[in-house]
Amino acid sequence: MLFNVTLMAGHGGVLTMLTPAVTNTLLYAVAIIIGAVVSGLMIGFWKKTTPAAHV
Repeated sequence: MLFNVTLMAGHGGVLTMLTPAVTNTLLYAVAIIIGAVVSGLMIGFWKKTTPAAHV
């Protein structure tokens, strides 16, 4: 929506970038990267840490 990307396939992902089903391929890739970074940061902040076991 923000990047005006149209995905005409019923599913998304990296492999759909190789087909003509995606318009504005570069910004589609940028959106996937932004989503991966945001997801990784959310998991990193919210994941509870456990103390390391002493061996």
